Amino acid sequence: EEKSKSAVTDVKKEIEIFLLRNPDSKTIVLGPAECPFYKIDSNYRNHIVLKTLNLAKVREFIREKIKPMKFHKDVYLEIDFDPMELL
Repeated sequence: EEKSKSAVTDVKKEIEIFLLRNPDSKTIVLGPAECPFYKIDSNYRNHIVLKTLNLAKVREFIREKIKPMKFHKDVYLEIDFDPMELL
């Protein structure tokens, strides 16, 4: 559980840096928060939702800064653009 929370906190810090450097990105951050089904098969799930009017800039940021991030071997990061639901 602590590994998951640490990873999501690290991602949130990178997002905050991006927003400070790109105030014109018109992006709102929701979270991090525990998912509705927080624990599934011994996996703890958290999410961060980004709402933006500048999808190209946010996609580039995720590709360059978030995807290359290294986490503990037990942490899995999933990125979903335009999710149909948040469960």
